[in-house]
Amino acid sequence: MFRRSGSVYRRLSHGALPVMMCVLLGACASAGAARHVEPVAAPSATEKREVPTHVVVNNRSGDRVTVFISQGSGTWRLGEVEPYSRQALPLKTVATGLLCGTPAFFIGRPRMGAPYRSDVFAVNASDGIPTWTIGTSTAFSYASLR
Repeated sequence: MFRRSGSVYRRLSHGALPVMMCVLLGACASAGAARHVEPVAAPSATEKREVPTHVVVNNRSGDRVTVFISQGSGTWRLGEVEPYSRQALPLKTVATGLLCGTPAFFIGRPRMGAPYRSDVFAVNASDGIPTWTIGTSTAFSYASLR
């Protein structure tokens, strides 16, 4: 019976293994090329409802503030804003609830001290982007739609 020596296997593995790996990687890479994303139909003018995707927080206080939005019985954390800075915070799933016209307000909780609170506002379709300016005290804080 004929047996190959170990050196024959080593020579085959040095030459054949890279070729086999290239073939396998090429097959994997080309497998995703056949997938095409179907375009989504644009909503008509009657269906189009502009939902705000973010809020702009202008923090004029000296505190780093964690911003929440409260609507009805729910409160959602939006993110943190550094002192003396302006930042856009994403609304995520809260945006669809804001469009209902239900009154909402912002809450800003610093690490120490009393929290800031905006006045109550309601967003209707295409009203604009909610913007909250945090002043040096709650009396100087206000929300607007731009």
